[in-house]
Amino acid sequence: MRSASLVVAVVVVVAAAAVADGRPLPLAPYDAGAFTISMPKGWVVQGDSSKGAVVAQQDPKRKDAATAIVMATTSTQATDDQLLDQIAMMAGADRKIVARGAAAAGGKQLVVDGATSDGLKIRLGAVAIVGGSGVIVAILVAKRGEFDTLGGIDTVLAILTSIKVQTAAPRDAPVTDAPTKDAPMTPHFDSYGYLIVPPPQRAIVLADLVGEWSNDGGSVKGMYTSSGQYAGYRSVAIADRWRVDGTGKIADTFNGVRSGGGAQQVSERKTGTVSIHDNEIHITWSTMPSHTAIYLVHGWFVSPDATIMNIDGPYWDQVPDRARIATTMLNVNNNWIRKN
Repeated sequence: MRSASLVVAVVVVVAAAAVADGRPLPLAPYDAGAFTISMPKGWVVQGDSSKGAVVAQQDPKRKDAATAIVMATTSTQATDDQLLDQIAMMAGADRKIVARGAAAAGGKQLVVDGATSDGLKIRLGAVAIVGGSGVIVAILVAKRGEFDTLGGIDTVLAILTSIKVQTAAPRDAPVTDAPTKDAPMTPHFDSYGYLIVPPPQRAIVLADLVGEWSNDGGSVKGMYTSSGQYAGYRSVAIADRWRVDGTGKIADTFNGVRSGGGAQQVSERKTGTVSIHDNEIHITWSTMPSHTAIYLVHGWFVSPDATIMNIDGPYWDQVPDRARIATTMLNVNNNWIRKN
């Protein structure tokens, strides 16, 4: 069983075809408010990013026209396979699984043939992605003979790579800009009692990063022999600090301690330069001047006492496309805290 701890930042439309060699359909951009996505040109698209839903209809006047449905939510107790089982039921009682397995975009995919209540033969393709950031379910339903001619996986990839979150900011935003004074947010918690750090509601600029950020953590494990006798413990504790100033310089102080079975400490200090663009933090450390560490800002929460920034990274020099889907490819997903 899985539970989500972070609001889904983007949504995708995925049609999972068993075999498709057609070219992708021409696409046209659609502005859903919090994000833009390119959908098949000429289709009627409706979306509500606040509800995490987008629907595209080939022709609303035709009962047999193709429809794409996208749903995103922040919490689920179901696995991706269980969600696909529920979706498969949409194909009717006489449904037949055409293909099922891992999806290229992450998660699981399903292609099933079936029929509507009035006898129309359909093919339904779906992808379900469940992860630490929530769940995305995407469905394409079309007449069985037209499913592959809609472009199949080529159209899927074209739509997938078109998604852009509306957080664009000029690269290297002037550090003379004052940080935005966000109003304190109402905290919400997941089923495990962890704070949900929602995606940024605006573009985060360099001035917002100025200050000292901390990322602390640790674990303790008791050790036992095969006969059940206590054999001591092992513990790991880390403390990481980022200090960002108003000129775009960053200093990092890292301390790690391992105890039990012989103590060991690791300490490291380094400096570098930092910039932010499209809610991506780019850091060039003095120890690796020819490479850039990239962190994706997935969450931003403000309380009266502190700001919490949820980041995913580092990715070196470039971010894989799949990592931009919030649930599919989290590298190091950590909360950094700055006292206000």
